[in-house]
Amino acid sequence: MKINFIDLGAYKGDTIDIFLNSIKKSKNIDYRIFGVEAFPNIFNICENKFKNNDKVQIYNFAIGLLEGPTKLYYGRNFDIGQDKACSIHIESKNILPSKYIYVNCIKFSTWFNTLNIDKKDINIIKSNMEGAELELVKDMDEHNLFEYFDYYTGNLDYWTNDIRKMINCNEDVEYVINTLLKHNIKFTPLTEINLDEYSI
Repeated sequence: MKINFIDLGAYKGDTIDIFLNSIKKSKNIDYRIFGVEAFPNIFNICENKFKNNDKVQIYNFAIGLLEGPTKLYYGRNFDIGQDKACSIHIESKNILPSKYIYVNCIKFSTWFNTLNIDKKDINIIKSNMEGAELELVKDMDEHNLFEYFDYYTGNLDYWTNDIRKMINCNEDVEYVINTLLKHNIKFTPLTEINLDEYSI
């Protein structure tokens, strides 16, 4: 058995660091990490950070339902040196509608099917994609991908057990919540997952 950690919206690898630190405290845990970061400059930072760890793979694309080139909008505080909160959704409150670049967009299901993840493994998914969570959940539900996952987690910077506040999408929040509940996904901070349980 191994642990697979999928980090959607990996940014500069902050959450991956937390996962790796947890792994170090445990013994004999086999793991793989798959991170996705859409913004090219930040992707380069994240990829370079983990270049010496062959168990970590970082990918440069956005996750959404419409595959192909798409606009990735800069975060509203980008001009003052803050490089967070980029989004493919112009409806997001955190973006600059007039400032964007084009990036490739892929469905989560399309990418997931290339990873060879086993249902018998312990699989954790973290999402912090500035509003793309609705599309992610719809895609996972349609393709029965929730059955692969044990835990769903989010950004520790503003963690709350109130799923409505953690799910960063303005539309159909109840659908997202009910879908997670329907599939019995454990909604928990990454730091509260006891990885020792899965030591070899």
